[in-house]
Amino acid sequence: MGDFSLLWPGGKSRDNTDFSGCTDDLDLGRLCSILFTSMPMAEGLKYADSLLTGDRDVLTARHEMIDDLIASYALIDAFEEVASLVENMKFYSDGVRDNIKGLTGGDVIFDSMKGFIDNLEKLLRKDAGSVFDEQETNNHYAQMLRATIFTYENIKAYHKALTILKNALSTNPHHSKGLAELQQWVEDIWKADKLDETGKKLAEIATWWTGISSFAVDIAISPNMDLQSFEISEINSRAYSKTGMLDRGAEDGYDGLTLLYSMPQGGTTVPYQEYLLSELGLSAKAELTKLRSAVVNLPFTGRLQMISLGGEFPFLTSAARLCLRLKEKGLPFCRPEFSDDAIIDAEGVYMIELALLGSKAVANDMYLGEKGAANIITGANSSGKTTYIITAGQLMWLFQLGCHLPAVSAKLKPVDALFTLFAAGESDTSEDSRMGLEVIRIGEFKKKMTDRSVVLLNEPMTSTSAAEGIEICLDLICDMMKAGVSSMMVTHYNEIYAMSLERLSGSDMAKKVESYVMAIEQTDGGINYTYNLIKSPPGKSSYAYAVVSKLGVTLEAMLARMQSDGVDVKPDSPVWQQLHPEDV
Repeated sequence: MGDFSLLWPGGKSRDNTDFSGCTDDLDLGRLCSILFTSMPMAEGLKYADSLLTGDRDVLTARHEMIDDLIASYALIDAFEEVASLVENMKFYSDGVRDNIKGLTGGDVIFDSMKGFIDNLEKLLRKDAGSVFDEQETNNHYAQMLRATIFTYENIKAYHKALTILKNALSTNPHHSKGLAELQQWVEDIWKADKLDETGKKLAEIATWWTGISSFAVDIAISPNMDLQSFEISEINSRAYSKTGMLDRGAEDGYDGLTLLYSMPQGGTTVPYQEYLLSELGLSAKAELTKLRSAVVNLPFTGRLQMISLGGEFPFLTSAARLCLRLKEKGLPFCRPEFSDDAIIDAEGVYMIELALLGSKAVANDMYLGEKGAANIITGANSSGKTTYIITAGQLMWLFQLGCHLPAVSAKLKPVDALFTLFAAGESDTSEDSRMGLEVIRIGEFKKKMTDRSVVLLNEPMTSTSAAEGIEICLDLICDMMKAGVSSMMVTHYNEIYAMSLERLSGSDMAKKVESYVMAIEQTDGGINYTYNLIKSPPGKSSYAYAVVSKLGVTLEAMLARMQSDGVDVKPDSPVWQQLHPEDV
C-alpha cells in the first residue's frame, strides 16, 4: 500500500488558509493549550497552523475519525501510546540501520558521521587533553554501540506501535474511511515487514541481551579542580542502587540521579562521551556484535511512514478528548455541518475556556451571512460583546482545524482568511498613535482580503473624535461590503447602524446589515448583565451611566463634589440646564 495521510486524505496538503494575524486577539494561544494539553503553547499554535484548511473533504474526514474516537476510549489510548512510541523512534538516528550494515567495511560509519567527527577532532586538538588522543582515529566501538542499540530500540518501538494499532483497530468498531485506510495500511505493512517473525525474534533477543545499565568511572582531578584523566573501571548490566559520591541521599535534599547527565551531550562534552561510548562498546563487543547480527536484517520499511502518521495522532486524540471533557461537564458539542449560504449559523455557542474553568459561559446563537454581510454589535460596557466576537473567531478556527464545536448545532462555511482588529495601544517607540496603528492594520488586511474572508472588529476608532470615528467605521463597513467581505463590528457608536442603512439605501447591500445588542436588565440597583445577544436596533444609550452607578458613582455625588471644590455650576448654565432641566 502506498503512503497516505490521516489528516490530509487523498494526497491533499496544506492550503493557504490564513488565521495567523488573529492569534493574540482571539486568545488562540490559551485555546491551543486547552486543546493540545501535552504541547507547549508555541508548539501547539505552530502545529495547529499547519493543519488549517478550507477543504470540505479533508474536514469531513477529520470529523468522521473524531466521531470514531469519541465512541472509543480504547482507540484514544492506543493512538496516544503510539504517538509516544513514535517520539522515541524520532530520537533514534534515521540512518543507523544502513550504517550498521557497513560497519565491517569500515568507511560507511565514518563517511556518514564525518561532520560530527570533524567537530570532534577540533575539540580534541583544542582542549580535550592527551587522554583522548587515540579517539581521533578510533571511535569504531562508540559508533557500533550507538548504531546497534539505536536500531534495536527503533525496531522495538516500531513493532510495538504497529502491534498496538493492529489490535486496537481490529477489536474496536470504527466507521470512518480514514481509520479503515489506517487499518489496511497496518495489515499491509505487517505482512510486508513480516512482523510476526520480528516479534518472535525480539522476544528471543530479550532473553540474552541485558543491555548496559550502569558503569563506574575513576577520575583524577588536579588541585585546581581540572579533570586530568579518567577511565571506565566497571561495567554492569544492572543499574547500581547508588550513584557513588554524587548520591548524597534524600536526607541531604538530593536525589543523586538528578545529578547525572544523559547522553548525547554537545559542546565540550563530546570528546568525553565519545571516549565513554568507545570504552563501553569495546567492553560489550561480543554482545553488540551478536545483537547487530540479530537485528541488522529485520525489515521495518514502514518506519518513515509510521513517524509521519505518529505526528498526526495528537490532533485526533486531542480533539476527541476535548469533546469528552465538555461531555463530563454536561456541556454540548456537535459535529459541524457545512453551510452554503452563511459563514456561521449556529445555536447555543459558548466559550470553551470559560466553560472548562468553571466561569459563567452563557450560550448564544450566532449568524453571519456570506458575501459582504455586516453584523453591528452594541450594548453596555462589560456586557459580553468582546467575548462574543472572540468566541465567533474561535469557532471558525476550530471548524477549519476539523474539530467538533462547542455548540448545540452549527453550520459554517470555510473562509480563506480571518482578520481581526482589536483596540491597540500606542507603538513601543511612540512613533505611531493608537489610531495610526489601527489604520496601518486595516490597510494591511484590506490588501489581502477576498470575498471569502471575514473581518472581526472590536471597538475600532475610539481614540479619535466620535464624529471622525463614526465616519471612518462607516467607510470601512461599506468598503468591506462592496468587496464581498463579511464582518462583525463591536462598537459604542450606536449611530453607525442607522447611518449605514441610510448610506446604503436603495442598494441590496442594505439588507445585509444587521444590528445585535447585548441585552441587560435595568433594576433599581443599576443593571444586571444577561450576556445574551438579541437581534435589535441599537439602544439610545450606551448605559454608561448605569454602569458607573453600579460602581457607586452617581450624578448627584459628582455635582456635590464639584460644589464642595468651589466649582460654580449656576442654574442658568447650559451644563446645568442639560443635567437638571426640571430646575430651569
